[in-house]
Amino acid sequence: MAGALEYSGAKHMELPQMRILFFPMTKEGEYAAQGYWESIHERGVESSGEEHVKFLSYGLTDGGDGMNTMRNGITEFFTPETSQGLNGSYDRLADLKMPVLVANGHDDYMLPTVNSWVIQQKVPNGTLIVYPRSGHGFLFHFPTQFGRDVLKFLES
Repeated sequence: MAGALEYSGAKHMELPQMRILFFPMTKEGEYAAQGYWESIHERGVESSGEEHVKFLSYGLTDGGDGMNTMRNGITEFFTPETSQGLNGSYDRLADLKMPVLVANGHDDYMLPTVNSWVIQQKVPNGTLIVYPRSGHGFLFHFPTQFGRDVLKFLES
């Protein structure tokens, strides 16, 4: 299905752009991206009676403030100068006492996989799952397995 990706908030993103960001450039990644693309476009007012989910900066109605806030938070987390100190989040990861599930794709273009390993190492009770042959969209590439892994984590 052609058209803008509205469900995730990346309103102007087309299938090829979404694929590069979320799925590996393999035949398997191509099939997973196409399946995901089709599934997010099958639901709408006509099929379910519900509007698509509105996300940060949907249609840039907030002038991009939501996306900028999210981007700034991620940037600050991964920048040594701003992730340290009283307001820094990186050093506070060790303060988390609850079990934490960290999951990522093996080859994540948007948030490099090594960062998930670093986070899991800082969290005292962290569990890391890396999904093979996948990128940032690992949970869309392996939805059934990811669902099982989340349930197993929550039940433990």
